[in-house]
Amino acid sequence: KTGQAPSVAPEVAIPPSLARAILDHLATEVAQAKAPLAAELAEARQTTADLAQENERLTREIEDRETEIARLASEKSAIEGRAEQLTTDLAAAREESMRERRAAEEARVEVAKLTLRLEGVPRLEADLAKVREILDEERKARVLAEQQAAVAGARLEERGRGI
Repeated sequence: KTGQAPSVAPEVAIPPSLARAILDHLATEVAQAKAPLAAELAEARQTTADLAQENERLTREIEDRETEIARLASEKSAIEGRAEQLTTDLAAAREESMRERRAAEEARVEVAKLTLRLEGVPRLEADLAKVREILDEERKARVLAEQQAAVAGARLEERGRGI
């Protein structure tokens, strides 16, 4: 043992028929092991494809919803702007109506004063008739302004319910 060279074990040869039988058996075992894995892989690929399609559909749906939200927000802004304008118009119409009422009242007072002063003056009766015509026009304008204010108020209320 001390001076001797290590001994090499002789190679063992497997007969070719046995080697073929082992390889056939290994191939069968590998094929049997691969079959369920191949089915799982095919199922996983199908699931992945289905999920990808669903993802694309959901992405399109989200984009459609975002577009719809943007459109509705724009429409809402326009409606709010219109409602604000109608509110402003209504306030202006009310203010104009109040001015017309005050002017009409002032005109009535003025007509009453002039009537008392001018009862005995026939030549000024023509001026009185003119003042009455103006008063009638102011009344008509006031009625028209009140009608416009009522219409604007109704529209604003209608739009308020529509929002």
